[in-house]
Amino acid sequence: MAEPCNQGEKQAELSVPECTVRGRDGRSSQTTGKKSPGGESLIEMMILLRARKVIWDTDKDTWLMSGSIGDPPEAPVGETEETFFTTNMLAPSAFLPLLACLLPLMLASVVQDFNHIERCKDSLYMGTPPRGFTDTKLRRICQRYADRPRFVTLYDPQKRIPVYSAYTFKKTEGDRRVDYPWMFEPQLAEVDGNGNMQAFPTGYLHMKFEDSQAVLDDYSDVVLYERGHLNPDQHQSTPHDRAATYTLTNVVPEMREFNIGPWREYEERIRIRLNNFCRGTAYIVTGVTTRGNMIRRNNQDRVAIPEDVWSAYCCTEYDRNAPHDVRIHFPSYGVLAKNAKEGNSVHEMPVQELEIFLKSNLDVDQNLQIFYDNCISPSPLPLYLQHTI
Repeated sequence: MAEPCNQGEKQAELSVPECTVRGRDGRSSQTTGKKSPGGESLIEMMILLRARKVIWDTDKDTWLMSGSIGDPPEAPVGETEETFFTTNMLAPSAFLPLLACLLPLMLASVVQDFNHIERCKDSLYMGTPPRGFTDTKLRRICQRYADRPRFVTLYDPQKRIPVYSAYTFKKTEGDRRVDYPWMFEPQLAEVDGNGNMQAFPTGYLHMKFEDSQAVLDDYSDVVLYERGHLNPDQHQSTPHDRAATYTLTNVVPEMREFNIGPWREYEERIRIRLNNFCRGTAYIVTGVTTRGNMIRRNNQDRVAIPEDVWSAYCCTEYDRNAPHDVRIHFPSYGVLAKNAKEGNSVHEMPVQELEIFLKSNLDVDQNLQIFYDNCISPSPLPLYLQHTI
């Protein structure tokens, strides 16, 4: 028999905990074991509840559906669905233990898989992260601010920089921030809390946080480098989405001349291109390579300095009437640049060409793929005409 939900080690591992939920008939069900006649687990059944507008009728002591996905709001309940919910679902009070077990998983921001957290995968094309990153020491952060996931980051706690950040581009006028506080990620050091990034305190910060990530002191006495965003605030539109980019887990040391020169110009160029010609959602992944150079503090290696900065976007719904010199940059394109004072021009290239470079300069396997299925755009034309677009 499974024990009641353990709020300790199992949550830290972010595996779905086994929890016992007892129904009206005295039978117990486990979140990881009990299946419905249709094959759904209790967790999946909860998702169905939300998607199909299921409500509890206290008079009839049963579940009722006000509609199904794709059905009109008042669609009648079919016999199969009615039988399924009345014989297998539990009273609302029975879900409280289940919610207690699942709530920490819904709030956690450092995860084993970006799909573990609701809406976390929305930052990824087809809900799929870049493939080929094999280092087991890397941490996956669902960057959560004001109780909502904003973007995702693959983070290296030993180098104390992100390997990449992935986000959806939001159409914006490009105006820069007024004033947002710098934040850190508590979940890299502990599993307590609500999963949100937090502003750095004005006083003491426990050493356990410094051990797992960069802190403000790492950048305070650095003259040559600036804090460079991988997910820049000018690619976001709402105040909360912009504020969320100001976490040091989204930042790498960029040479000042590179940060305020070629790279800023590139971010603006892409903002204008996607604003004007991307008709759907644009997904962007921006990352770095390193060669072992570090920012040091108190005679210790603290933060890795990137050798290269790279980025790629994917937008499958774009303006096919755009000029040819624009269309060749869709549905996807990439860039690569040296993080240097000189020789730091940003070179645009097809994503597959960028991936060839990264396979030789990142700790990845030969299956590296930034976007699922190479961001292949469904063509509106027959095969014999597709070469014309």
